[in-house]
Amino acid sequence: MQTLVQRANPLKQLADIIGKRFGLRLPDEKLSFVASRLGSMARAAGHSNVDALAAEIIDSGNEERLLAVFDALSTNVTSFFRDAPHFDCLERELYAPIKARGAKPSVKIWSAACSTGAEPYSLAIHACDVFGANLAQGFQILASDLSEPALDAAKRAVYSEESLAGLSSEQLSKYSMRGTGKCAGFVKMSDAIRQMITFRRQNLLDAWPWNGPFDAVFCRNVMIYFEKPVREALVRRFRSTLVPGGLLVLGSSESLSGLDVGAMRMVSPSVYRRVDA
Repeated sequence: MQTLVQRANPLKQLADIIGKRFGLRLPDEKLSFVASRLGSMARAAGHSNVDALAAEIIDSGNEERLLAVFDALSTNVTSFFRDAPHFDCLERELYAPIKARGAKPSVKIWSAACSTGAEPYSLAIHACDVFGANLAQGFQILASDLSEPALDAAKRAVYSEESLAGLSSEQLSKYSMRGTGKCAGFVKMSDAIRQMITFRRQNLLDAWPWNGPFDAVFCRNVMIYFEKPVREALVRRFRSTLVPGGLLVLGSSESLSGLDVGAMRMVSPSVYRRVDA
């Protein structure tokens, strides 16, 4: 039997590893939160406490187990048409000029922390509402997340009716299929909506296998968990993937104030446009 190395404060060491690997900021004052989130995982693994679990995971060096810890610590809170003003801004700043030119839309958007899919599906539905379902097929929506369970749920595209409170009855009728029998109470996104979206697993701190260019990048309610240098580096990378004049959409409580990220101009609260000389 493998003997685990005795470690001082293994929970803190595990929190530091998760922070470096995935960017999740877990200072000492959050260790009680970490312990509470990992309690059930420790019991399932046959450990009497989370320190024993943390020591085992550290010694194993297993990436999948580290990801399981990340999933346990991530909230994955999401909802359809969350922060509605962001969609109004997208229509005003990006879609209205396209419509004014009479151009056929060819739009690429990245949902950079898509969680269980509410954000990219909302973006697809919004595009259909603005341009009509036929023209909206010119949209390409990339949806990425680090959490495999969240991505699996997003790909299934099945949601409880209660979770779709952000959709109107008309939107539900046009863009989803209501379950019957054993599936009563659940709704699945329509094939047309699903085909607009490509899902990929991605750690935002790793190299990206795509360079864009994107007309808009949504990365909402993620950077609040990162330290300032990580936020700056990430925004600079997002900026490089945007077309000139492209939009970066952050969470409603996030901003670029005080960050050295290159030329970005705020066009609406938590929405920024790439500016080029």
